Amino acid sequence: VRTTWSRIQEEKREADKKVAEEKKRREAEEKEKKQDGENTIIIRGENKEDKKEEEYKSYIEEAKKLSKEESKEVIRLLEKVPSTSIHYQKAQSLIEDFSKTIILDPLKEPTPTPEPTPTPIPKKSNTGKWVAIVLGIFVLGGIGLWLVGSGDSSSPEPLPSPIEEIDSTNIVVPIVEENIDIVQNTPKKEDEKVKEEEIAWNKAQKSKTQVAYQNYLSAYPQGKYASQAKSEIARLKKEAKQEKEQQEKERLAKQKADKEKAEKEKQRKIANYESQAQSYKNAGNYVAGIQQLQKVQSLEYSSSRSTKINNWEKEGTEKARGEIQRAIRLKVDGNLDPCHPTLKKYYANARKLTTDKQVLEKIKCNN
Repeated sequence: VRTTWSRIQEEKREADKKVAEEKKRREAEEKEKKQDGENTIIIRGENKEDKKEEEYKSYIEEAKKLSKEESKEVIRLLEKVPSTSIHYQKAQSLIEDFSKTIILDPLKEPTPTPEPTPTPIPKKSNTGKWVAIVLGIFVLGGIGLWLVGSGDSSSPEPLPSPIEEIDSTNIVVPIVEENIDIVQNTPKKEDEKVKEEEIAWNKAQKSKTQVAYQNYLSAYPQGKYASQAKSEIARLKKEAKQEKEQQEKERLAKQKADKEKAEKEKQRKIANYESQAQSYKNAGNYVAGIQQLQKVQSLEYSSSRSTKINNWEKEGTEKARGEIQRAIRLKVDGNLDPCHPTLKKYYANARKLTTDKQVLEKIKCNN
């Protein structure tokens, strides 16, 4: 047992020595990493990766020269820097800054940031197996000593405390670049199509016309907003039809009102002309009365009114002949001048009674 214990102690010291060397190596690498100002995984074989690191560094320098308006180009450039590079944190910081510029625009979709690269699980150390073996040997040795009962009053050497489990999370394991699966690029073509469709729909929503919605459907018949566009077109058509019907209804109502108004105005004029015609007739001015009746006929023809005009003309002509005959008798009996004032009175009455030229030719005074 003592020989076995000595061998175990020797193996333990060798294991502790390896752990200490590994720990010292890690501390040296961590110190070197802190000097570079980066908190990334240390990659062995730096000489082999120098050219790549220089290339990644040039991406960052080129991205810094671009403006905020070129955010997409900057992000596309910086996404080329893998998570294994010492420049990865700088690239991610710039991507975050430029992504904010894109998010401010409501029509633009933010550029998806690459998913973090899963950290490779380090290989488990064999130290645990050795600890189990040592503990098993200790148990067997203790049982043997108890059975032997050698009377040796000296207490057995206390068992050593279990070897501290190595914190595997602090062990730096070289990562093979070929085994890293980094999601860098999303299907940009699909994103661009979605973005273009959103722009077309926003344009249709802003216009709110059948033509605008129909243009959207023509470009995206199976689009995200196709059913909504069809509903809007149907609604606009219904509203246009209702508006047209309402306009026609208003037009007919106005036309009817105008017609009724015109009819009322006509009837008012007819009544006025007829009243004046009758007044002129009663005053002995058949000619003026007939003129008023003729105005009524121009507004609304009536056969009965036409007969009335003819009767008035005949009646007026007969009365005019009588006035002229009286004037002639006075002229002869009184041997008056043809233009005597008394005779002129009869002539004036005759001219108010008729417009018949044959009757009026008998008047010898033209003054």
